[in-house]
Amino acid sequence: MTFDNTILRLREYLNTNEWAWVDIPPNSWNEIIGPIDEIGLFPKERLPTVSEADFLHGNITLTYGRSQLSGTHWTEIPRNNLPCMSRPASYEEANASVLQCFAHHWKLFEDALKEIHDKNKRFVYYCFVPGPVHTYVKDPLTMDLREAWVAMPEEAYSNPDIWRAHVPISGAALGVMLK
Repeated sequence: MTFDNTILRLREYLNTNEWAWVDIPPNSWNEIIGPIDEIGLFPKERLPTVSEADFLHGNITLTYGRSQLSGTHWTEIPRNNLPCMSRPASYEEANASVLQCFAHHWKLFEDALKEIHDKNKRFVYYCFVPGPVHTYVKDPLTMDLREAWVAMPEEAYSNPDIWRAHVPISGAALGVMLK
């Protein structure tokens, strides 16, 4: 264990008659820890990574989301002329592929094309959580399962190894929003 991959935690007694571990920032270790305090060293949780050599290529379906007062709405997936793109291996590759997909399917992504010139916004990506019937891997047209989604981790935007570990599998959908 090193300073970079370790979390120091202080054991604290709570008013609820319970003990809890409290994270201490490294720059505060000396100021907070006393001679009789019980401390624990814990490994930092690491996000999974996938190397470029281990990355599985394939196609994914693109959908664009807009947040409105009534909730987030994703573009409908047409039965023909699917908005597919290659499974991107990095954030930069995803951005380039999304722009190409938007241009090729301009009628479908009309809302996105209206917002794309806002310099204060960037692409933010989402993966869809499969419902109880996980069928969209075989058939992306059953994308009514887009009821639950999770954002790509912020670290994925700057680290291609983390990106590759979180980009949806081939045959699934990748959601994108401008934020």
